[in-house]
Amino acid sequence: MDSSEYAKNFKLQFLNNVMTIEKVEVIDKKFRVLKIVSRAEAIKKNLKENVVLIIVKNSKNQFYIHQRNKIKKIFPLRWVTGAGGGVLAGESFDDAAKRELKEELGITSPIKYLFDFDYKTDINNYKAKVYFCIYDGKINLNKKECEKGCWVSKQGLKKYIKSRLLCPDTALYTQKYLEEFDQ
Repeated sequence: MDSSEYAKNFKLQFLNNVMTIEKVEVIDKKFRVLKIVSRAEAIKKNLKENVVLIIVKNSKNQFYIHQRNKIKKIFPLRWVTGAGGGVLAGESFDDAAKRELKEELGITSPIKYLFDFDYKTDINNYKAKVYFCIYDGKINLNKKECEKGCWVSKQGLKKYIKSRLLCPDTALYTQKYLEEFDQ
């Protein structure tokens, strides 16, 4: 690639990044909106934001897990169940859950709300709604978000939890799901 082609590609990437800056709502413990900031600011300042988490299972009783991309700022190369992400300013939780399923896994599926989940550490601070879906089709993993993915049995998922391969927050809400909803 010559220098003019490189400059053109760089400029296009820069413009795409500027145009796609995500805005999120900073919230209190009751989901009340305090202000709207960029997703980058929410992460940098560890502000509490709305998140959706979707556990994906197939009719063979297997869970879909994927490894986060190595360039992720939080928990790179750790594993998560299903899909998840921030709720954009003005977006409903249901719409965010459907968007995240499509963005990360390339799927469209009916979702079911299960429970609320709070998580706060020095690097993460959110209040989530956890959803569930059953999906038996093809997964089209977004390589910008994920390194790789696979289906695992319930026992396999428990091994990921026990071996600490899952992101810490994922391990917690997945364990709650297994104990309260997957009996």
